[in-house]
Amino acid sequence: MKFQLLLSAFLLAGISSPAQVAEFSPAGAEWFYSTTSGYTTAEESFSGYTHVQYTGDILLDGRVCKKMCSTLYLVANEPALGCGTPSTLRFLFQQNDSLFEYIPQAATDKLRFLFRTHYALGDTVRSLANGPLTVQAIDTLVFNGQAVLQFWIGDSFVPRRAAIYDRFGPERGIFNVDLWDEVVDDGAVGLRCYQDNFFSKTNLSNAECEQVARPLTPYFAVDVLPNPVHTELQVLIRGQPIDVIRYSIWNTTGNLMLEDQLSVQSKTIPVAYFPAGMYLIVFQDSQSSFYQKFIKN
Repeated sequence: MKFQLLLSAFLLAGISSPAQVAEFSPAGAEWFYSTTSGYTTAEESFSGYTHVQYTGDILLDGRVCKKMCSTLYLVANEPALGCGTPSTLRFLFQQNDSLFEYIPQAATDKLRFLFRTHYALGDTVRSLANGPLTVQAIDTLVFNGQAVLQFWIGDSFVPRRAAIYDRFGPERGIFNVDLWDEVVDDGAVGLRCYQDNFFSKTNLSNAECEQVARPLTPYFAVDVLPNPVHTELQVLIRGQPIDVIRYSIWNTTGNLMLEDQLSVQSKTIPVAYFPAGMYLIVFQDSQSSFYQKFIKN
């Protein structure tokens, strides 16, 4: 990425106390992502942009959550469209400096940890089967006269693989539980631009901010919970599939681990016998498909 100004790296002495932690992004904040999505339809494979907007708060089971409206768009040189239909509404919950996705329809594990807004050098961001992902460097970036912290994440094999920003969240997407895209051919996301009422629109890449067109309408989408998983995956179908959905699970070397079909809107899939690691689950009906990564620990 090309940034306007990069200052010398510095070390943080520790994590801010809860009283000092600021709210993650104000209402109205907008994220513009480049994306190759897990969606395909009978007409085309999707490659384009995602627009995400924090549209306000909602009280869910006693928790004040942020309503995050996410819309997929095809690539074209047109003005950006706001948060509308079709779109996906997801919920973000902040506790101190930690951000979670709140999933009200899940029977258990309604809170899924996503990322933190503050890290110290050496902090473990996530533990994976092949070792921990840690904070390897912290930079200060200045956009429009405002400082933004950039936390570089990596492991012992590939240092500085991805970044998390204290103001913007992960560069691979707020709700992306795998920031390092370890499964080949899965959807990839990259933060292009960000703005809110106190922070003018800032370009974080070489791609234009407003380069989206008509929304893409997949026939269905799938929630796969929890992620990471230890014994059982809970699958929840959203939308209207054309017919019976078949699913298959693949490991990172391309071996088929399991396949079956879904005749109802939810299903529990046993994965306790899977070796620890990253997997890709693919859902298909006769017209469209959807896929998502998950981690087995």
